[in-house]
Amino acid sequence: MDANGVKHEAKLAGWTERVEECRKSGLSVREWCTERGVSVATYYRWEREVLSGMERDGKEDKAEAERRFVEIPELGTGGCRGRMVAEMETAKARIRVYEGADAEVIRALCEATSC
Repeated sequence: MDANGVKHEAKLAGWTERVEECRKSGLSVREWCTERGVSVATYYRWEREVLSGMERDGKEDKAEAERRFVEIPELGTGGCRGRMVAEMETAKARIRVYEGADAEVIRALCEATSC
């Protein structure tokens, strides 16, 4: 591997840590990014790079990668500040559903946790 490859692998490792930290934080992507001074677009670029790296390296197949990182539709400007109406925890994830979540959000959450 050349110097550029080593540099990219180091960046990829950092991006993977940040993406996992965001997913485990319990915050929305927007809230997590705001707290850390990261643009939402930059976060999603990191996430795409992490998924692409996993597929290239054969660490997990595409379906598994998509379950691990799933893009949840935005809930509008209010985010997740409403009343929590449901919570589910599996070995791999904790899901909180807030008042105002529509069917698309619920479907994405269910698909993300069906392992």
